[in-house]
Amino acid sequence: ETVAESLLMRDRSSDLPRPATPAIAEPPAPSPAEQVQIWNAAHENSLSYTENLPNFICSEVVRRYTDPNHKGGWRLADTLVLKLTYFDRQEEYKLMTVNNHSTSLRYEQMGGAITEGEFGSMLAAIFALKSRTNRTWDHWTLLRSRSTHVYSFSISAANSDYQITSGTTRRSEERVRAGQRGYVYIDASTKMVVRVTAAAEGLPIDFSVQKVNLLLDYDFIDVGGSHYLLPLHSETLLEAPPFEHRNETDFLAYRKFSADATITFDGTVKK
Repeated sequence: ETVAESLLMRDRSSDLPRPATPAIAEPPAPSPAEQVQIWNAAHENSLSYTENLPNFICSEVVRRYTDPNHKGGWRLADTLVLKLTYFDRQEEYKLMTVNNHSTSLRYEQMGGAITEGEFGSMLAAIFALKSRTNRTWDHWTLLRSRSTHVYSFSISAANSDYQITSGTTRRSEERVRAGQRGYVYIDASTKMVVRVTAAAEGLPIDFSVQKVNLLLDYDFIDVGGSHYLLPLHSETLLEAPPFEHRNETDFLAYRKFSADATITFDGTVKK
């Protein structure tokens, strides 16, 4: 019914004049000195990011898609719901349900594409001094209605801590270190990183994984009456010929951690 109504509205409005698109003046690019200051402020905020996070729990919903023919025919393989506990700067993942059924399996036993480290690991890798990150101010944008600086960045494999693991068992496990190239989005007001997009570079030609693209969105979320910058949504595209995998992850129902706080299978936090 919804689709039919949408098509009807489309047909009825097809002859209406298009709305005028007002020209929006983009702010001038920051001066070279300001560009360095902005990046350095984001650097300080990112390296101290985990120190300022509270202990909390949340629900992580992972929808995993596969394209077995490598032709864009994505199919939903499964939906995982995890309880994510962040305590004393450590992340702990517990798999609660698979396709709405409770399970005793561990997250690592699910196979397929699995991602972790959204709570600071990616930021630490980009801003670590040993990464020798090359960065350049690229453009302005609006992200969730907030003015945002966008910097391009690159890290060579020789300086990178980014690792990709492939294999279904410990015996068959392969691990490589990869470089990264992408964009860092820095909120103009807070100088906090609010989005990272990255692509792996320098993967060996004989490695089973030939492509990894990442997108990680952060937003300011209320936890226990205070707002913190926390992961909101992530997407991972992984190509391991002849298959492609795509994970879409949403972080929901953040709540301050306490000994008697729990998460039900549907992702609702209760106490």
